Amino acid sequence: MPEKTSAEVLIGGKVYTLSGYEGEEYLQRVASYINSKINEFESMDAFKRFPADMKATLIQLNIADDYFKARTQVEKLEQEIEQKEQAGQETEAQVPERDEFANLPSPCVYCGPTVRGVARQYTTYMGGIPEPLKEFIREHPAARALIAPTERFAVIRKRRETPGTAEAIVYQKIRAQL
Repeated sequence: MPEKTSAEVLIGGKVYTLSGYEGEEYLQRVASYINSKINEFESMDAFKRFPADMKATLIQLNIADDYFKARTQVEKLEQEIEQKEQAGQETEAQVPERDEFANLPSPCVYCGPTVRGVARQYTTYMGGIPEPLKEFIREHPAARALIAPTERFAVIRKRRETPGTAEAIVYQKIRAQL
């Protein structure tokens, strides 16, 4: 069984001790996410006038909303992957080979984890992705969700680094498979 970790974190200007079976870095990222939500709401003038308990409830609702949206997005991606895998198996013998990566944006950025000999995280590609990365995506279909058009790179990167988002969940899932 993994060892329990404790970390002192700063949330909303107060120091808390968080404990869990995740590493300290993860616990700090969780605290950072909570702080970003607090800051997001604190920047709204109307929010400042609410009583403390209402503020806490609104932030909690927003975090729960993020979580359920991320879960829904992951479920959709998993269903898409499953459907595409099933469709690919059914039509593999019937359809001549085609480039299933032809519809990727160009230029695009790979936001998945670095895979030695395949791709480095945050590498930009013009005119398609290299064959080793294509093969990696065939083996790990969820990795396709971490290829972003360059104009959406900043958004995808931030979402990839934010715990609970679909991108973060897919990233962790791929990393765990490596």
